[in-house]
Amino acid sequence: MTTQQYPPINYDGARKVYKEQPGNIAALTDIITTELAESEGWNYVNPGDLGFAIYTRSLYLKLADIDSALHSLVAWQYFESKSIEYALLEDGEKITISLPNKEVSFGFHTDRDYRRIQGGDLYGLTWFSLLCEDFDSARRFVKTVDHPQIKWLGQSGKVLLRLIGCVFGLSDGEPMDLIQEYVNLSASEPVNHGELDAVTYLHLPMIDVMMKVFGGADEKTYQKAMFSAVQNHQEYWSQPRLNDSKHGYFSMQLTTLAKVAFARYGYRIGFETDYVPEAFYTRPLPTLSYDFLNKYTAQEHD
Repeated sequence: MTTQQYPPINYDGARKVYKEQPGNIAALTDIITTELAESEGWNYVNPGDLGFAIYTRSLYLKLADIDSALHSLVAWQYFESKSIEYALLEDGEKITISLPNKEVSFGFHTDRDYRRIQGGDLYGLTWFSLLCEDFDSARRFVKTVDHPQIKWLGQSGKVLLRLIGCVFGLSDGEPMDLIQEYVNLSASEPVNHGELDAVTYLHLPMIDVMMKVFGGADEKTYQKAMFSAVQNHQEYWSQPRLNDSKHGYFSMQLTTLAKVAFARYGYRIGFETDYVPEAFYTRPLPTLSYDFLNKYTAQEHD
């Protein structure tokens, strides 16, 4: 368990209600297993439509089965990463996806699917891949930052992704130069009036933690930066307009950095929080498998 240096930071408001009433896991499993079976029959999968994001979130909030939560985290990342790979296929190229009983290979379906990718999704999935130790996908995502199918809201997002790639050794660059470029660009980009600024509350605190981790800071210095970053994460995602969003239930970025700090130095974050789950950064990840779904059936209830 975490050695407590700071008070806990856990859900409140709508997120607390959701945690207490996470929904019917068996019903979600039925949907997923049905879609997997249909995909096998069709020899086609829409990688982004299998619902693992909802399933992972619900399963984690149940808290009774962290092993299955980790399995579902890996499956979620696998399909989300494949969705990017699929959207970037060139004419004549194919993608291969592993399903429970076979592999399916197919090209891009121009008549049914949407090829454009939002830069924010690419950024988030780079972190997701790093968390799940899928470094090949993370490296591929960083290298596609300027791909014409990637649509960025501003130039600062590109620089932030380049910074992540540089610090994690996925691409070249000088971290301090990229941080300064990011700060300069983000300061000139508009912020919606009356809304908390993601740069101030999410990205800059994350950069501070990242530089502590990769700069070899001592444990207390790291924990202080992490506690401040989680406080900012909670404040940002507790805005009324975001409190029931499917995002923000845990910080992919801070959890990934906690994993690096734990692996390199044995550091724990020093406090309990829903936003950086201890099991997600201290326990080894399973390999991709669908067997964990078998324990949840329509006859089981929460």
